[in-house]
Amino acid sequence: MTPRLDLSSRRIFLIALAFCEIGSALALPNVQTFIIPFPEADFQTSLKAIDIAGTPVGNSMKTIISMVIPTANTVIRYDQWEDGYEADLNAPVQSSTQVWGDGNLANGVAPGYPSDIFPAGATVNLNNNVALPRAAGTLFYDGRDRVGSTAAIAVTRAGWGIAPGTVLASATEVYDTRRYGTSYKIPIGITTGSVQNFEYSSLHIIAAQDNTKVDVDVDGNGSIDQTKVINLGESMLVNGGVKAGASVTSTKPVQVHELTGDIGSTYESRTFAIRPTSLWGSSYFSPVGTTLSTEVHTIFLYNPNASAITVTYQTTSSTGTISVPANGNSQFAMPMNSGGQFSTVGGESFYAVGANDSGAAATANQTHDWGYALVPETYLTTGLVIGFGPGSDDLIAPTGPDQNG
Repeated sequence: MTPRLDLSSRRIFLIALAFCEIGSALALPNVQTFIIPFPEADFQTSLKAIDIAGTPVGNSMKTIISMVIPTANTVIRYDQWEDGYEADLNAPVQSSTQVWGDGNLANGVAPGYPSDIFPAGATVNLNNNVALPRAAGTLFYDGRDRVGSTAAIAVTRAGWGIAPGTVLASATEVYDTRRYGTSYKIPIGITTGSVQNFEYSSLHIIAAQDNTKVDVDVDGNGSIDQTKVINLGESMLVNGGVKAGASVTSTKPVQVHELTGDIGSTYESRTFAIRPTSLWGSSYFSPVGTTLSTEVHTIFLYNPNASAITVTYQTTSSTGTISVPANGNSQFAMPMNSGGQFSTVGGESFYAVGANDSGAAATANQTHDWGYALVPETYLTTGLVIGFGPGSDDLIAPTGPDQNG
């Protein structure tokens, strides 16, 4: 007698196998962990220090956290700081922690993805107004939140005061904790350049672990000026006075961002992600050129070494060399509509940042003002993900941005 095949049992068995495979994938650990920089109170303090002449910075801060997810079926675990961090972000237990992308609607639904599954190229834009001073029991998407992802993602943090609005705003890349470090040199400061682009220079430092002791030499003279012990997700603000050559050292890994501005300019500010000196390089590319002759894009070179270095530059229109003094800055005005490469002749490490609308006119430089840190050539890749591309904020249009400028 030939045995009868029970197809219904087979289907159940195959379905069980499928769920086992999905469950295994969803149990994957985080390969990246991010801590969102610029806690709103610190961010507000810096903006108020710059804008002492225009519309006062108010007590409601716009916070935007943008995440771009290149790989399908990525799982994101979003850990709120307000009620304490998860002991293990790979296995969250707190009801406030959102798990997005696992298809389980009970532990959180990915914003914009009702199935709670991320396709390749998914974007999550967290956007809320954060009232200051903070109410301890209120959860926001904001600075100090922790994000884990099971595949590589791009994270951007942007924000401004609801008053005066986007005219005084900032945005920065958020790098994951694997890129944190314990030794930093600051590439620009209050004495850098011939105009007051960086008259206000502040540092925003966040720890990745508890009991992290941070020492800051604000003026770069070799003596420690400020010290603070901070825990996971806690911040240290150095509110102005930072010079090029300042240093940040810590007993455990931290991230560092520099927010700068022209005091009394009303709305001129620029923000730079600072990488630990262990990740600096000897060659950088700038993808940005000058687009308006009245609003020069300037590359600021910083030499941390004890003697002068020679930096070779190459653009589409010229080549040459720039001497950068020991522990000092030199600057290069980018030509119209051209990127450029900057590299040291002797292979010495250095740092470079770009500042848009940073020309010689001290009364200008606040219309299209923004900044970024160049990436060392050794860290360039063949793949690129745009982490945040809002176009423009057209405050006249009642329905929101209607330009892509």
